[in-house]
Amino acid sequence: MKQYRGILLAVLLCLGIGLAGCKAAPKIDLGKVEGNTYTHDYFDFTMELPEDWLIADEDELLAAMEAGAEFMAEGNKEKREAFDFASLKSLNLFLTYQYPLGTVGNPNIICVAEKVSILQGIKNSRDYLNIVKTQLEATSLLYTFGEFGEETLGGKQFSTLALSMDSGDGGQFLLKYYVTIHKGYALNLIIFYRDEGDLDTLNKALQSLSFR
Repeated sequence: MKQYRGILLAVLLCLGIGLAGCKAAPKIDLGKVEGNTYTHDYFDFTMELPEDWLIADEDELLAAMEAGAEFMAEGNKEKREAFDFASLKSLNLFLTYQYPLGTVGNPNIICVAEKVSILQGIKNSRDYLNIVKTQLEATSLLYTFGEFGEETLGGKQFSTLALSMDSGDGGQFLLKYYVTIHKGYALNLIIFYRDEGDLDTLNKALQSLSFR
């Protein structure tokens, strides 16, 4: 798990809500990256990833998610089973980060799509984020939550939630969740950073999001 310390907190936010009432995700590809442009044909969007950042391959992304699930479950079998169930409904689309794996405080963006249903009580992206927040509050991790918000990216309305956590060195790890419901999925974009310089780069990538 040490290898993923720099991205683990963001990964924890992508593990899915793991509720009953929704079938496993159908077979959908994970999209493609050409140069620094990410494209997903099923979800109809493109995004310009930060130039010169690294992009996790499928094995690295799965390993990061596995490490995150182990950490989040805290040795609890039922929690781990819930995360495993959530993974059946989730598509880990991409993970891009600035520095090599193992760098603490590594700025990154993760994109995950999770199959959702009104049977779960999810009618919109705010409902989804409310469930995520409740689940995070139930862990031993001491997050500080900001207010829910709404932002437009690529012409679509996204619900947002900012949160932070003590980095242990006098600073903070900062994260922000962007979620929209699209084609029956909660499309999650989660950014992780430590300072305003990182945030400028991340915001530039988010503003490049374009839906067809």
